[in-house]
This record gives sequence, structure tokens and C-alpha cells, in this order.
Amino acid sequence: MNLTRRGALGALVTTAAGLGLSACGQELPKPHPPKADATAKPVLDSTRLETILKRIQTGLTAADKDRDPAKLTGYLNGPALRLRTANYKLVKAGGGSVATLNTNARMSAVGATSTFPRTAISVSAISGKNNSPLLLVLDQQDARSNYEMWAWVRLFAGAKIPATAGPAVGSAQIEADSNQFLFSPDKAMAAYVEALNKPDSANGKAFPDDGLRKLVASERAVASQVKDAGSITVSVSAGNDGFRGLVTSDNGAIAVGSLSFTTTYQRTSAKSTITVSEQLAAYMGGNKEVTSKVMATYEAMVAFYLPPKGAKAKVPTALGTGVVLTSVTRDDSNPPK
Repeated sequence: MNLTRRGALGALVTTAAGLGLSACGQELPKPHPPKADATAKPVLDSTRLETILKRIQTGLTAADKDRDPAKLTGYLNGPALRLRTANYKLVKAGGGSVATLNTNARMSAVGATSTFPRTAISVSAISGKNNSPLLLVLDQQDARSNYEMWAWVRLFAGAKIPATAGPAVGSAQIEADSNQFLFSPDKAMAAYVEALNKPDSANGKAFPDDGLRKLVASERAVASQVKDAGSITVSVSAGNDGFRGLVTSDNGAIAVGSLSFTTTYQRTSAKSTITVSEQLAAYMGGNKEVTSKVMATYEAMVAFYLPPKGAKAKVPTALGTGVVLTSVTRDDSNPPK
């Protein structure tokens, strides 16, 4: 038996089409009055934020041109830096393309705080090559640091961005365990991870089938096709990057964090063949065949809307994601006999 594995994740994670994204139906809100602490001041005004976004775009464009992660220094940090670096590595290996990032803001919000890190959020305008808006998260680690891009998230089709106060007034920043919302950011991520790992669980049934859920589901669905040759499993875990986000005008919040998921291809029949996609093979010198075990790890930045306390929502709303294949490893030490 010869079974070819050309997984949706292996082929599509770096493209908007692979996440079921569209420019249609996405709504950008009008700014509403602030919810920030009256004693805190906005960390940026619109003019300074525009200057920062242009500076980041210039640095990012130069780094993208050369696929050089060293040139990202001073422009990206956190999960954005880690995933962009992995994206360059994959492209250099011949397994993908660099996702286009556009910092031309259509809507922005900034934190109102006197402490660090400081946060700003921007939703990009739609460009010709990028038919879906991006939600960009910027942060400033300390008073001596520049603002840098901490995360980017491509919005799911139909995603509705909740209204926030404009930069002139600012919005309160969130913490991972902020409990003034219906769900804290860390509990929101835990619920989403459970939905990805256990689609038949209560959380799995409550979350809509967004682009990331569909990708993970499509990867698992192939397992039945290779059952005579081996197995395919997907395991999802919450990331360790913490959260960045701002309170919205309805006393909810936009929260952005990270997760990772690993797809394991296990060959168990000596008379069968399992092959992976060209994208995965690029990390393995072009070798597509699974001798014993291959593990592909993807990392994702995910944005949520956290409803305010008193809302009737069963789960938080996943707004979008940015996914990159970050590593592929193989273990040929125990092939089937």
C-alpha cells in the first residue's frame, strides 16, 4: 500500500486561503468612549503611532527582502519575531513563502498606563496582495525600547472587531489572569485549546468552526486514510508568551496569545508508505517518506474577544490567527518490521 500524505496544514498554513479567510463580512468598529483608568494616560497619540507603524513596515520590508532574521531586530519581538524567523527558514529551505504584512492602519487603539510593557493594537487596511485585514499588536518593553510588533493575526472571515477608545483617550491594558471579563485571557486560551484537542467536548461544540479549527480537523481526518499504514495525531498546547490586549468599549477585551500544535506521522506497517507534503519535506532535505516517525510543529498567534461579565456567551470569540510551520523532526530509529 502506498499512501501519499499531502496535508492541508503542510501546504497551506502560510496563506490566507488556507485559513478560510476572506475580505468579505469583516466589520471594523467606530471608536467609542474609553474604559481606561482616569489616572492613566494614553501611551501614544495617532501621529506617533503612525510613525511607529511606518518604521516597522520599513524594517520588515528590508528583512523580508533578504529573508534575514537579524534585520528584524528592533522591529519585531515575542511570538512575531520567533514565527517570522521560522518563516524565513522555511522559505530558504524551499518550502513556502513569506506572508505579506501590511501596517497601514485603518483602526487603532492604545493602552492607557504608566507601567511597562505598553500595548497598542492596529487593524490594517486591505491591500491588493492581502485580501484580509491584519490585527497587529505592538508593545514597548521599557522606556528605553522602541515599540515593536509583538504579534500579527489575520482575521477570520466575518470577524467583528469590537469597538475600543481611540488613541486620544486610550484603553486599559489586560493581564493573563484579568478577571473582570466573562473569561480571563488564560482561561479563554485553555478553552480554545480544549476545543482544538477535543472537538466533541463542550468547548469543542461551542466554538464555531473557524479557519484554524478546520485546519486541525482536516489534518486529523486524514488519519482514517492511513490507518493501514500508520497513524496521524495532532496535539495542541497553549503557548508561554503571555497575553497582550486592551479593554473594549463594552468592558470586554481584545486579547492576543499564542499556542502550538504538533502533527505526528507514525508509520507502523513495513509494507506501506506514508509521504508528507513538500513543505514538510523541505525541513528534511527534501525527503518526503516517513520511515518511522515525523513530527511537524506549528505555532500560532491567536486573537480573542472576551465578552464583559454578564454576557451570555458560552465561549470567547476567536477573531483570527497567524500560523507558521516552525520545525520538522524525524526519527528513523524504529521502523516497522
